[in-house]
Amino acid sequence: MKRILLTQGKYALVADEQLAEMEYKWYFNNGYALRSVKINGKWRNIYMHRVVLEHKLGRKLRPGEQCDHLNGIKTDNRLENLRVATNAQNSMNRGLNKNNTSGEKGVYWHKRAQKWMAYIMYQGRRIHLGLFMTKEAAALAYSQTAKQLFGEFAYKGGE
Repeated sequence: MKRILLTQGKYALVADEQLAEMEYKWYFNNGYALRSVKINGKWRNIYMHRVVLEHKLGRKLRPGEQCDHLNGIKTDNRLENLRVATNAQNSMNRGLNKNNTSGEKGVYWHKRAQKWMAYIMYQGRRIHLGLFMTKEAAALAYSQTAKQLFGEFAYKGGE
């Protein structure tokens, strides 16, 4: 495993066998490692994780396919951390929203009930999982439901 220096004092992780493809100057932007190239007079971003995954697959990603980071770390571009996913599968593996105050995915304080509430998004619908006395119980309800609904794409959080 090697660390590739990016801008802003950040770095990306890649497997040793990927080093030849990383000879370019890579930038850190919005959590990702990328570089820009001019194609037909227009600047295009090339994302490091896509370069690594497409090299592993031996082909370009098809329409509807995305690159998913298993551990949720956008600069961990080792082969074992990348997989092909649909947009829906990639969304299942998303981390906490910026406005999350509970520290747990799908859990928030229900002011009127004075309890912790858990919910999960599935196929565009919000599913209510219940009200709980503790934040941990609500988080467990979310985690168990996510594993049932999302399988290997369920968000693992701090595990």
